[in-house]
Amino acid sequence: MKTKNGILILLLLISVNTIAQQTTRPTIRVPNSLPRGSFAGGTTFNKDQKYYSEDNRYFLQMQSDGNLVVYKVTGPNKFKAIWYTHTNGKAIQKCIFQNDGNLVLYDYNGKAQWDAWTDQKNKDNAGLKKFLPRGDKFYASGNILTLQTDGNLVIYAGGIARWNAGTYEKN
Repeated sequence: MKTKNGILILLLLISVNTIAQQTTRPTIRVPNSLPRGSFAGGTTFNKDQKYYSEDNRYFLQMQSDGNLVVYKVTGPNKFKAIWYTHTNGKAIQKCIFQNDGNLVLYDYNGKAQWDAWTDQKNKDNAGLKKFLPRGDKFYASGNILTLQTDGNLVIYAGGIARWNAGTYEKN
């Protein structure tokens, strides 16, 4: 009888442990806050800081060499660049997702060296999909920059994509 009870207790403990391991922790958010990987207008990205997607599979980094880069995490301490602004070697002072919805890299003289608005206009001129359907400007409010869990960096205005890095990956 003791052996039978011991086996039952052991099986019960294994079952409880398995269920506990399979339970995911809930995501807790402050009301009106954005999920990890999403940024409101007015956000400045610090050099060499990593800004992760909600699932931690991608990160955005404003490098000290002047390049804004989206990386895919490929393993422990391993990652590869999947998109960048081609601004390495330029004296970039700061990267700002502005209140008007434009993502801009400024040099030390305050001159824009790269911005999403111009990047999108270049894509439009090359015949790629338009993301600025109501003209050639971004919008004054309701803008969110998101590093999505598919690896794409996207600017949304009013829930509509206005610009993207084109780095969508099937998961």
